Amino acid sequence: MGGMKCRKALLCFLVTLTSLSVLPSAPSKADEGDNKDIDLVILVDESTSLSPGDVEQEQLAVRNIIALPQLLDQRIRVSVLPFSSGPNSPRLVTGCEFTELNPEGQDYLLEYCPDQIRRERRDDGPDAAGNTDFAKAIDVAIQKLREVGSDSRRKAILLLTDGRYDPDGNQSVATEEDSALNAALDRARVGEVSIWPLGFGDTYSIDFEGLRRYASNGYQGQGKCPKPEAALSAPEQLAAQIYGIISAVACIDVQPPRPTPSTFDLHPLVDQISAVVLGSNDEPTMKDSSGNVVCAGQWENRSGVYSCQLSIDGSRPGEWMVIGSADSQIVWVASGEVVVSLEACDSRPTLEMKRRDNNPINWSDDYSWPTVEVFEFTESREPTRRSYEVELSKESHLLELDRDAQSVVAELVPMSDEKLKGISLVDRAECEISSSAVVTTTSSPEDTVPLETSNTGDKGENNESEVEPTDFPWFWIALLVFTLTLAGFGFRRILNARKFPRGSELKQRMPSGKWILLDIRLEGLRRAGVKLGSPGQAAREISVADLDVDVILTYHGKELRVSTPKESGDEKGAEDRIEALNYPFQVQEFEFRVDVPEEEPEEDF
Repeated sequence: MGGMKCRKALLCFLVTLTSLSVLPSAPSKADEGDNKDIDLVILVDESTSLSPGDVEQEQLAVRNIIALPQLLDQRIRVSVLPFSSGPNSPRLVTGCEFTELNPEGQDYLLEYCPDQIRRERRDDGPDAAGNTDFAKAIDVAIQKLREVGSDSRRKAILLLTDGRYDPDGNQSVATEEDSALNAALDRARVGEVSIWPLGFGDTYSIDFEGLRRYASNGYQGQGKCPKPEAALSAPEQLAAQIYGIISAVACIDVQPPRPTPSTFDLHPLVDQISAVVLGSNDEPTMKDSSGNVVCAGQWENRSGVYSCQLSIDGSRPGEWMVIGSADSQIVWVASGEVVVSLEACDSRPTLEMKRRDNNPINWSDDYSWPTVEVFEFTESREPTRRSYEVELSKESHLLELDRDAQSVVAELVPMSDEKLKGISLVDRAECEISSSAVVTTTSSPEDTVPLETSNTGDKGENNESEVEPTDFPWFWIALLVFTLTLAGFGFRRILNARKFPRGSELKQRMPSGKWILLDIRLEGLRRAGVKLGSPGQAAREISVADLDVDVILTYHGKELRVSTPKESGDEKGAEDRIEALNYPFQVQEFEFRVDVPEEEPEEDF
């Protein structure tokens, strides 16, 4: 076995025997679990307790949500339902129906929806239209989500209100009214609809404990996405407060707008930059890092929201600036695509990175740079070692490969640096290593030590050793003890080779792209059962004998067997496949990896 160092040939032989197994097939790129798809209903309070200023803040908050560039082209659909009380609440408004947030959808909603939010005038009589009926509003929102959605899409309700639950306006909640609200919350939980209440106004008029109850009694979200919480805001801060809520609801990074004038440090890998200016009375001014005015005459004005998008060739990194009118705010969004390739695999394998547009990169120590994770495989597609990371801080990097590496795969690592979050990899890079390639090894080039032989004297032509006769067969007893010890050691090796070793870890990739360590014990087990949650939710441990087991992971020393029962608890009908250790694999829409530590050098015995 190339690359394995053995101090004794016999020990090496035993290790080889216990490692024999079906070799895993080449791991394929798993499709990442996509948690961006979301249907969002914004319930907007129109009760008579609102002031004209409150209505303006609600309109501005809705406008800011729709205009958020971070939500653009993320397959997010938004509907706005104004509500109060009475038979006609909530109002189904043309121009506020479910619309996907692409450029056309944004234009449509911005033009027709926010200005239709109003304050109801009548709050008494049988049709009492000016009170606050959360139960009916939530029920209708759930119904609309069910009509347009599917099980694969996340569903959420954002509740904007200045008051408390009081359907008939008598300043109290009757038993039947409370039952109706509890039933609506139960339907939200069962239908996997999360509720995010945002109260605004004075603390006396808002039932904050009630809002917290609505958040906690609805669906509690998925995986590492934030769990629903209630929030409070002053009316004049409502439009700004909305960004933190939307960031949690959509489970994406939404930076709040900054006041203008505002600067932005443009990374050399950025190829698109967008600026969205809110609340500006006239066209903003944008300047590049050299002070030149750009975007002049190119700003789009959509119902008071100015936006401009530019293609960047990489020659102007550094500080850009936007200046708007007094009290205006800006949201910056930058993105870039890079191409990572493996070159010279037939000579000296080299990792290279280029902009997708092939424009020169301004390499500078002033910036952080993307990192790729490198996986190496033998000819039989078995990983040679654990993956490692390489920071792409220059155009090319000569790889130090394991001596047994026959193929290499490189994938971009999710980036935490704010300036790199918009940078993405066009595709992973991979190549086959030529047998003639000059490979720089990271392991010792020492050859396997052969089996030790005893020195014998010249006892004739055949150099045979003379053994003195003995009355008691000590030699044979010693040989028997040695053989039994060796067999016991080999048997123990065989048993241990079928158990997850110390330090084994099961990880799951979340919608954010980050890997999380699951609280599932593998060490010392031959098999581990896994129960899958909803898309984006962390998996949990379950007994392999449990009827609800979704996945069974079995360890075979150099391979991982992944079994997915066709029917709950039916292992005989399970679909099996072999996956590589220390490399991602897919189960339904979930992505996992089992990391096991490097093999430690064997000790003499």
